[in-house]
Amino acid sequence: TSVFAEYDINNFNFDTDAPDLDNTAESALGGVTWEVSEQLKGTVKGGYQWKKFDDSTVMTYDTWVASLDITHAFSDYTNIKLIGERKTNETNIQTANFFQTTGGFAEFNHFFTKSVGVTLNGSYGIDKYTYQNAPGTLAREDVVVNGGIGLKYLPSDWLEAALNYGHRTRNSTKDASDHDENSYILTLSVGL
Repeated sequence: TSVFAEYDINNFNFDTDAPDLDNTAESALGGVTWEVSEQLKGTVKGGYQWKKFDDSTVMTYDTWVASLDITHAFSDYTNIKLIGERKTNETNIQTANFFQTTGGFAEFNHFFTKSVGVTLNGSYGIDKYTYQNAPGTLAREDVVVNGGIGLKYLPSDWLEAALNYGHRTRNSTKDASDHDENSYILTLSVGL
């Protein structure tokens, strides 16, 4: 088990079409990383974030942020990963200067043999967009749900093939932003 502290500074500079979104985001976080056993590992951290915009007419924003990341291996063939997070993101929406995401992700991996396995994953998140100059006023709220399944085939130590399907649904308070998305991905990886 170990305890840590983080301090991050990020500068965001947008194209000339959106100069009022240029900002500096600073975060101060503390956390704990643990490894109870070879099977159970995790990290939890939390703290505060400040967002100061270069344009003095855009209000400064500050909020709490946190994340949780846990991995548990039930055996050499089966594991699960859980992630929870609350964070601030940049946006491309003209009326909002950022959005806050709160959500969770889970992934289950199982190998039936040394060379054939399956992955199941899903996530649920809420994105809250706030108006410029009114950080407490909600401009839009989206609920985003993802789910997926994948098959892996490892015929040798240096070759891996995977076929993944994913579905994403976005339900928004702004109807024009609602959508469903399906993705099919075939991957072939060669190690050298």
